[in-house]
Amino acid sequence: MKPNHMLAVLLSTLLYPCFAAAEEHDYYGTHPFRPKLVPGVGLDEVEQEGGHDTTEYLRRTVKWWPRKGQDIVDIPDGAQLRTWTRNKGQVDKEALAGVCRNWTESDPDTFKAHLIGFRGIGVPTPNPNFSDDVLIPAAILRMENGERRLVVHHSPFSLMLSPEDHDFIFQKWKEEWPKLTAPLSKQEYVTNPNHAKSWPTDHPGYFAMESEHWRFQTGATTWFDNYYLLCPDEPEKQARFRKGTLEFAENMWDYVESAGGRMPFWREGGPFHKSLS
Repeated sequence: MKPNHMLAVLLSTLLYPCFAAAEEHDYYGTHPFRPKLVPGVGLDEVEQEGGHDTTEYLRRTVKWWPRKGQDIVDIPDGAQLRTWTRNKGQVDKEALAGVCRNWTESDPDTFKAHLIGFRGIGVPTPNPNFSDDVLIPAAILRMENGERRLVVHHSPFSLMLSPEDHDFIFQKWKEEWPKLTAPLSKQEYVTNPNHAKSWPTDHPGYFAMESEHWRFQTGATTWFDNYYLLCPDEPEKQARFRKGTLEFAENMWDYVESAGGRMPFWREGGPFHKSLS
């Protein structure tokens, strides 16, 4: 074997463990339903006076916190460490007044934590009903003491962090979401013809729209009137609201399916999911 070939083999042998160890972190790794106990996750500790088979009314003590792997977690490989900025009223006067305060005055303005996961879904299209805000999923942070902390972007706990931090969460979620949905079923769904007849097409204000799994239909006398679904005077907001509504429905479908479940459906003029073809 030539010397340069031997050197290449030697380098690949030495470097392979480094590449193999750099496994990409799965931010939705704890989302799917687990039929069995997850190794390394602690359970509640129960102490029952008289033993677990006692028939007497005796004291029972349950130690439910902290549990390893649930309340106190290790740093996952590949999770990103970031310096976060607390919102203690800088951009939310209600938070400063204590209405939806999430941090105390004694907390430092910044802290370091690993972003280790997401809960829920996002919707990329801004909602015209809420100052054109996008829907940002809840983020799970691993604090420096090992505790998990959930931060959300919804009222009444809006903006627990700085706007820049919430934007970072949203951008990271957009990178990770396709990885969660890639293995999902590609079966084709079609509209049930009996459902499609539940609203007459000549009904005043009748409107229907469809996505891959959902069909929304409504009339002018429904609760949708308070939104931009039927708002021809503001066509841009109407189009944005319709697009965001379908994105929300489809993302929720994918979120439930990826956990091993099935979406429920509504009838009587509301949204409902389609049937398998």
